[in-house]
Amino acid sequence: MNYETPGDTMGKTDKYVCPQNYLPFDSIAKSLRYATAVTMLGLKLRESPNYANIHFDDIKDLAASSLNPGDYLEKELLALIDKCKEIYHEKRKKREK
Repeated sequence: MNYETPGDTMGKTDKYVCPQNYLPFDSIAKSLRYATAVTMLGLKLRESPNYANIHFDDIKDLAASSLNPGDYLEKELLALIDKCKEIYHEKRKKREK
C-alpha cells in the first residue's frame, strides 16, 4: 500500500503478506457461522445484488447448524427468519412477452 500522510511529501509503503490458511466453512467456530447467518439475513433484507441467489431457507439452514441450544437469542433468529420468509416473498422473474 502506497500512501502519503497530510503535510508530508515523502511517500510511504506498507506491505502485508496474507497467509493462505483457509478452513472449510463447516470446520470454523459456530459463533462465526452464526455471525455469517446474521449478516446474510441483513444483506438479503437490503436486497443486496451480491446475495440475489441466496434464499431464506439457505440462511435458516446455516443458522440452525450453528445454533447454541441454550441461547434464547439464537433461537429467536430462526423465528425471525420464518417471519421474514412470510413477509418478504421470494421475487420471481417476470416472463418476457
